Amino acid sequence: MEILRSSFHGQSVKLDWQHTLKLHKTTTLVLGIETSEDNAKTDSYSSLWGTNNFDEKFARTTGVYLQDQLNLFDAWFSTFGVRVDDHSKFGTEATYRFTTAYLIKQTDTRLKGSYGTGFKAPSLYQLYSSYGSPDLKPDKSIGWDVGVEQGLPFMKTTLGATWFRNEYSQMIDFDMNTYKYNNIAKAHTHGLELTAALQPVDDLTFKVSYTYLETRDDISGKQLVRRPKNKASFDINYSFLKKANVNLGLVYVGTRYANASNTQKMKDYLLVNLAGSYDITKNLQVFGRVDNLFDRQYEEVAGYGTPGIGAYGGVKVSF
Repeated sequence: MEILRSSFHGQSVKLDWQHTLKLHKTTTLVLGIETSEDNAKTDSYSSLWGTNNFDEKFARTTGVYLQDQLNLFDAWFSTFGVRVDDHSKFGTEATYRFTTAYLIKQTDTRLKGSYGTGFKAPSLYQLYSSYGSPDLKPDKSIGWDVGVEQGLPFMKTTLGATWFRNEYSQMIDFDMNTYKYNNIAKAHTHGLELTAALQPVDDLTFKVSYTYLETRDDISGKQLVRRPKNKASFDINYSFLKKANVNLGLVYVGTRYANASNTQKMKDYLLVNLAGSYDITKNLQVFGRVDNLFDRQYEEVAGYGTPGIGAYGGVKVSF
């Protein structure tokens, strides 16, 4: 039997600045810069392979971004943004995103869409932990979506539908066969998201969403791991006494494959979460939440447990 011990210690420091310029009643410009530095070290021991330690590693990322928000006639809303990131290991990469929405006021119909690119460098954990791969490449993507939202007078109802597609190159994922992070050379996802919200009375809101997702590793032809075809959520939010709020949320995650060869499936699960808050004064609020209210046992990654029931609370002070 192999004996394996490993530890990973990391730290991240981030600084960002953002400035908003109201150039015109129709145009708002957002500019920003952010920089972050990560450092980490790992120690691991295997009775089969011996000691495998990495000296402390560092990574710095500096990004600048600009976004233009356009509002015409209070009916057409668009944004265009561009971002340039410089990574100490992977160099400089530019990404962009365009979104637009048009409101037909006569019917309370909103048509919307977006198109953009993405870039994600592997983390130090993905590179240098005992599960890491130092030869990982950055994850790059192109994605778009189109959708419609329709308002109805009955109980302030809003219905929505969005069709989306994303294409990836060198997608970073965890391989259960090797227990290492790796790159999937080419993959894509596409699907449909349906939403509904209604407000029978002013203080009570119901929201429901459902997502159907298809995924594919374009090289192997297999489905991507840990991506459920079916996922749904349901929320009830109730405000009362003008100071209190309570939210009950249900999350359903359907079956999905645990491994890249699509030979092992993970069970579906349903989680119930509860949260609430109370404003003691206009500047003082107490809040709390209970996650996984019924202590459901489930896995997000095969073989790795997740927390059971958990309670959290705190105090928020504002000035």
